[in-house]
Amino acid sequence: MRNIPELAKDYLDSLSGTHSARTINAYTVDLNRFFRYMQSQKKNHDSSLTLEELAQLDEQDIEDYKSYLGDLGNGRAAIRRKLLVLSGYFQYYVKAGYFTRNPAAGVIIPPLAQKKMQQKLSHMEGNSYLSNVEFGTALTKKQKPYHKYEEDRDLAIIFLLMTTGIHISECARLDFDDFYFDDNSVFITQRNGQVARIIYTDEAKAYLMAYASIRPNTDDPAFFLNRFRTRLSERSIQILVKKYSSILPDQEITPKRLRETFSGWQYKKDAISRLPQN
Repeated sequence: MRNIPELAKDYLDSLSGTHSARTINAYTVDLNRFFRYMQSQKKNHDSSLTLEELAQLDEQDIEDYKSYLGDLGNGRAAIRRKLLVLSGYFQYYVKAGYFTRNPAAGVIIPPLAQKKMQQKLSHMEGNSYLSNVEFGTALTKKQKPYHKYEEDRDLAIIFLLMTTGIHISECARLDFDDFYFDDNSVFITQRNGQVARIIYTDEAKAYLMAYASIRPNTDDPAFFLNRFRTRLSERSIQILVKKYSSILPDQEITPKRLRETFSGWQYKKDAISRLPQN
């Protein structure tokens, strides 16, 4: 964790129950940069920035900071994030009674660029993605040595995600005992804590069983394991899905998009030829 600025300690502490450590760390970096900028704008550089001085800031001060961020080469998305962090920071202290207004509230925040994304990949694109999962065709030199150890697991994850529609967070929470291979079912724990029974396809079953047969023995009940034989995290699965999209550099690949692509009869026909051979 980065050094937490005293000027934002209460605010950052208030996020601990709703935000990840990674997010709070990013907020800390953004706020530290803002405080350093405001310190540089003071007539007396030797005196420390105070909450009282921050309470006197107005919309123009934040507009000037926004221009400063642009001069540093920050893109639209980065400036948007930093301004949203600032707005959240000031709003917290307004509610706490330290500030009377939020100077960032009236600043125009750059909108996110709209991504044009087809709902389905083409037949060729879909097969290219799966080939990359299976053979590591477009992986980097650093990634390829690990692929032979992770191929069975990654194929099982990709086929489970795209044939059932479960969320990545639900996939990460799966334990070995949640799977029932005799009737192609798995019990998932949803975000609201409820348990649901999901049916997966024969294609997914083949990959799941192939992975189960080589899954390392460990005390960890998780079904999907990392190289350290502990539960594969939600973040790791997100990276995994994105990693194999390297073969399609102009495409944004998500589990939902894979599911839409391979939901038709053509996917089923192609998937049969990809079943692990005995």
